[in-house]
Amino acid sequence: MRYFQLVFFIFCINNVYAGPYIEKGDPLFEPVSKMTRVDQSERLKAMVDKGINDALFWYAASIESKNILKHAESYQYYKQAAEKGNPYAMLRISGKVGDPEYDCEHIGWPCDSSWKDQAIDKLIALKDQGDVKAYYYYNKHSRTVFSLLNPFSDTMSEEEMIKYAADRNYYTPLVHYLFRYKKKTEKVDDEIIAVLDNAASKGFSPALFYRGMIFYRGLNYEKRISLLTAAAHNGYIRSYSAISYLAMEENDYLTAYTYLYLEYLVSGHKPSYINNTPQGLYQFDSLSERDIKKAIEKAEELYKNVEPEIYFDEDIFYAGSGGITLYK
Repeated sequence: MRYFQLVFFIFCINNVYAGPYIEKGDPLFEPVSKMTRVDQSERLKAMVDKGINDALFWYAASIESKNILKHAESYQYYKQAAEKGNPYAMLRISGKVGDPEYDCEHIGWPCDSSWKDQAIDKLIALKDQGDVKAYYYYNKHSRTVFSLLNPFSDTMSEEEMIKYAADRNYYTPLVHYLFRYKKKTEKVDDEIIAVLDNAASKGFSPALFYRGMIFYRGLNYEKRISLLTAAAHNGYIRSYSAISYLAMEENDYLTAYTYLYLEYLVSGHKPSYINNTPQGLYQFDSLSERDIKKAIEKAEELYKNVEPEIYFDEDIFYAGSGGITLYK
């Protein structure tokens, strides 16, 4: 551990860490947790009109997700959020988050790289107050080869940051890392898998999914299904098709049908390959009508107990590495 990191760690022991994800009880929780599936722009706009500044960023994100015209309109709200001190909005309109070429060149956002410098200053102030999320984004946008060689630098390697953040229940660094290596799982070492296991044990949905479906070395079928069903309970969209896939490999078509139907209930959307009639939804030749009815009833029962969580933050919302399905 570098000298500055040790000092920073000691400083933060006596400080309360800012919650990295929006939690239940926060006025933003319900609209933000739903906006990945259902349009929440009107609700978020009402919060903006009431002077809730934190809602500005998410309102901009909600209208950006609608269509190309709204994408262009969202810039003004990101700019307002940036002007009110939101460092993630500053990064967004600097062209450093999301798809800069798409936003700045094709859509015509007046991106200004000077916003990045302002964002870094704000992130430094927040991280010095113990904000682990701010520390991660400061590290991400400030880390260089030279800073990593400097023993007095406050930046960390990616692996160091993953462990540091995970110790503080912040897993975006881990998710970003796993997303890049999802097709090269053998390159992820056991130390990172241990961090992943710890995140999964705390019920963090992306960790449950990644461990159960992608980085599953050393796990049997029952353990993989157990992890994925825990993610499904949290409303994690990718988990439903993953459970169905594994179940079909075991010829358990009843379970496969159940979770595909549950995905439909949670997402509220019918993929193009779904039959329009409820009886024909995900019709499997091996299942009788009685089986299908039983699977639907089971899915409806499971749906009553789904408790969505927010497992993404301002950057991962655009990176897509959390497996987010935006409404269209």
